[in-house]
Amino acid sequence: MTRVDLMTNLIGGLKYLLKGYTLPSRLQGVDEEHPEIQNVMQEVKVFAQYLPQPQGITFADKSTGLKNYTADDYESCFPCVIVKLDDMTDTEENSREHSSVKVNILAGVYDESPECQGYIDLLNLQEHIRKWLLEERVLARKFLLKMPMTSHFDESETWPVYFGTMSMTYELARPVRSSEYVYRYGQP
Repeated sequence: MTRVDLMTNLIGGLKYLLKGYTLPSRLQGVDEEHPEIQNVMQEVKVFAQYLPQPQGITFADKSTGLKNYTADDYESCFPCVIVKLDDMTDTEENSREHSSVKVNILAGVYDESPECQGYIDLLNLQEHIRKWLLEERVLARKFLLKMPMTSHFDESETWPVYFGTMSMTYELARPVRSSEYVYRYGQP
């Protein structure tokens, strides 16, 4: 049971949970006759640790060093959920306690309406995820969700993209020091 296993199980569970869960998204026109930007409903995407690099785009132009992707490339990733692993903590050596891993689940939604109502979609998405996490307190029969779990809504003006973060801690089993330690390496 590793942090990678935890991330893999969280991502798999979230993809299953969010299958068919759609929110507004900004996409380019689908054909040459309608090249304008269109708002469409799109399924929530789930990513590990970071947003992906846009396809066919390099992060820096070799001659100028400037990024050559646009807001359209960035905004096409939304709506999304990003599972980010943070700190891992092991406590006392002789303890039977588990290792703790802090996890942040970032949610981002897109809404360019002048009413700025994207925060409602964001809060509903966070609530949908929160209910699932509380129902599945033991993920994959290996990882225990510890309380408290917190949710935060980013209130800074980020229109047309809205962000929120859910923070939690999972316990995972910690390797136990082998009794052969003394025989292999001498006295501790």
